[in-house]
Amino acid sequence: MEQIAKNLINEALAKAAAETLNKSLNGQAEHVEMQLMELYRCPISAKSLKRYSKGEGTPKPEVLKALSQYIGYDDFELYMKSHNGANKKQLNNDLEPKQKAPNKSAILLFVLVTILTVSLCWNFFGNTRLECMVWKDNHYEKTACSGARLEVSFNEKKLENFKKIQVCDETIFFKNNKPVIWYDKTNKELSYFSIHGIHPENGKTLKPITQTIIDKYVVECD
Repeated sequence: MEQIAKNLINEALAKAAAETLNKSLNGQAEHVEMQLMELYRCPISAKSLKRYSKGEGTPKPEVLKALSQYIGYDDFELYMKSHNGANKKQLNNDLEPKQKAPNKSAILLFVLVTILTVSLCWNFFGNTRLECMVWKDNHYEKTACSGARLEVSFNEKKLENFKKIQVCDETIFFKNNKPVIWYDKTNKELSYFSIHGIHPENGKTLKPITQTIIDKYVVECD
């Protein structure tokens, strides 16, 4: 159970790396933290995710479910069954008598044919199948995936709602005592955003607005 949970978290971190192009474990964990909260309302800290990824304990069932959904499974039970099945298949293969190794020339030919097939499929279908979005000034725009800077995997909710905004003392910062504006402070400069997420330019996790920040930095409206 603990090993399967560890594998699940590492798969989620790998997906985060592909979505954000962030190579640091901390950045990947923060992205997963944000995605679980935004998509499934499941709170877990990046620090805990990093600890679990090393096999130090097992997350709660609701976290395992959210992680499973994040990587494409309906729930953790299905993820566990899928991976248990793969483990059993590998065990059976290990117990079977060893067969004669295939001819090296045949292996080389198979590899070359596979590479050629993948290349052709990518040329015909790759650019239309993959969807990304790129940060432009104060919002995301949909684009073909190219690996460009500030490019991330397509997310419809983020495309429509994630904006860098201007605020003043008349801005609505809270609803039902909960923050609806998020901010980042870098080099003593503050920037504000419409929803929670990762700063698209510096990769930092945005923080919820506080009355202290408002009183100290927000100016009067013109």
